[in-house]
Amino acid sequence: MMRIFLLLALLISFAFSAINECKTDVYFGNGILTRDSEARAHARDVLKPAIIEKFGLDYYQKHIGKVDYAYNSTWDRSHDLLETYLQLDREDPDFFDKLKTWYMRFFTANAIDKINDEIAAAKVDE
Repeated sequence: MMRIFLLLALLISFAFSAINECKTDVYFGNGILTRDSEARAHARDVLKPAIIEKFGLDYYQKHIGKVDYAYNSTWDRSHDLLETYLQLDREDPDFFDKLKTWYMRFFTANAIDKINDEIAAAKVDE
């Protein structure tokens, strides 16, 4: 019985020896309508090089375990937007009231006139 316990302990220690708890795994989380292949490509081609560029290859090798993606499946645009609405409403029931207030302030502060003036000025500068 003791031999079985020791063998089991040895096997478990080998299984966990590959895990380095001193390193951080980084995951790319996809947005609405991002396909699985795009999320994988962003993790590989965008996120990993960005970490290396910002922190350096030495830091990456010492502190980053793996860079991968955590895919959140998508069904279609309307379903994803509805899911987002429900999450926002659950996390902050006042969110949409705050958003409405911001939009009302934006549109009543002559923002449209200011935007039109900026567009006209940019066209004149051309």
